[in-house]
Amino acid sequence: MIILTKLSYRKVLNKGRTLNVGNHPMHCLDNKMYRIFNGGMLDMDNVKTKVKAVWNGGIMGTGSLKGENVDTQIAISKSSGGNGNGAEPQELLVCSATTCYIETLTYMLESRKLPVVELMINSEATVSEDGFHIIHYPKIILDTNATEELIQSTYRVIEGADRGCKVGNLLRKAGIIINIEGKVTIQ
Repeated sequence: MIILTKLSYRKVLNKGRTLNVGNHPMHCLDNKMYRIFNGGMLDMDNVKTKVKAVWNGGIMGTGSLKGENVDTQIAISKSSGGNGNGAEPQELLVCSATTCYIETLTYMLESRKLPVVELMINSEATVSEDGFHIIHYPKIILDTNATEELIQSTYRVIEGADRGCKVGNLLRKAGIIINIEGKVTIQ
């Protein structure tokens, strides 16, 4: 099965034509460009994300945030005068960016059949006079038989996943600085 996700910033003139953009096969369908993935077909125009937030108790109170696959407590941070007994917006934003990046990275590693034994990412955010800054620290452990060529390919994927992360790209448009400091080792 194939998943097709719309890339709205691409214009396609030849309906039904498949071409490669970078290392990604692309397909024109209904005069829109889609990226081809393994696993099924998904039209991103029809995907909705719904969340519900409930708040109790004023500034020192807490709330809940629920979605289809999310159920977490939220609170105003202590530094902002709240009780800090729950996730706060900055933390949720970094979680969203990290989740998007690791999903994109996982897809790209798997599609290139790289011998990944373990993948983990630590992310941190800082707010300063320079603005909001997120740094992802992906660490990838490859199989003991990985060659230097595979290691270099993995580093290229680390960079490519950053460019392919939709949430990260949206955040950059909003002026958020995102950097990647990846490390690849052999088991």
